[in-house]
Amino acid sequence: MEFFGLVFFEFGIIEKRALNEKDLIGWILGWI
Repeated sequence: MEFFGLVFFEFGIIEKRALNEKDLIGWILGWI
């Protein structure tokens, strides 16, 4: 869980500039 948390955290920093929170949630759900 911690590993995935760090991965999502790092991706979140990168994607946050281009995506809104809703889009980021959709991106994560779509990735899963």
